[in-house]
Amino acid sequence: MTSYVRQCKFFDYGNPGEQAWISTTLPEATLQGSTLLIFGAVSFYAGTRPSANINPTQNDGYPTGDVVNGQYTELQNFVDTQNDSYLALGLYIKQNANAVPSGTTFTQNYTAGDDYIAMAVVEVAGVSANSLITSQNVVQVSLASGTNNITTGNAALGSNPCIVIGLSVGAANQLEPNPGTAANSQNTGFGWGSANSALIESQHFTNPGSNTIYFSAPGTDDYMTVTVALSDSVTAAANVFRMFSNGSIQAHLFSQGPLPANTAMRMYSNNTLHSANLVTGYPNIKLYANGTLQCNTTIIV
Repeated sequence: MTSYVRQCKFFDYGNPGEQAWISTTLPEATLQGSTLLIFGAVSFYAGTRPSANINPTQNDGYPTGDVVNGQYTELQNFVDTQNDSYLALGLYIKQNANAVPSGTTFTQNYTAGDDYIAMAVVEVAGVSANSLITSQNVVQVSLASGTNNITTGNAALGSNPCIVIGLSVGAANQLEPNPGTAANSQNTGFGWGSANSALIESQHFTNPGSNTIYFSAPGTDDYMTVTVALSDSVTAAANVFRMFSNGSIQAHLFSQGPLPANTAMRMYSNNTLHSANLVTGYPNIKLYANGTLQCNTTIIV
């Protein structure tokens, strides 16, 4: 199945009050088995420079995550320390997540209260249970305008289809990046009551190899970017087996995926069911009729 971004929502908290957590909900219930992502941000406009202060601890009674799946795993937590008005970014993931009902709270925590905090929640569907391939981050200081010039650099993504999701933000001048020429724009945010400064985009790769996604800088800024690559859900190909008697082929048997012991199968000839009691004990196969063993042979793939 081809992976895709099913939902993507930003939420900003720009009111002074030194709040140490924020929460939001998604417009729709998530699907069972999706991978869920939370991007967190805090902007220190006052000029103080503590260490990255996005974390998974519980400040409001809930960890960074959601109330169904609990705490998510931290992938990234980094800062732009080049400017007084700098930004910290974090990324958290829950793979093979349980379905989250509509209206359920997603939370992002911080180690200390701050005036300008934000989060984004992304649901990625069509991914494998262990979907995470890799995650990267980069800070590109004083990067001038250009096309496809904001990037975390190529990563080894393997040969199986995958999706790469990225968030990029103008950290010093609050310039919102433009999408890369091959990417799909998902949503914008981190506005704190003014113009948005962040963009989330995605790109699907059929045969990725060493690859990445790109954003484009609209003007000179410090661009902070974080990406994550997730593998597609893989459907097992049908295996074809042949049954022989005295060297002559008697039937073609089809199975989806591996054959564990004592797997029930059905044998057809010209679309007519001949046996529903075919039991495998791979690589041997036993054919029963009315509960009596008729044949014990070996599967030839």
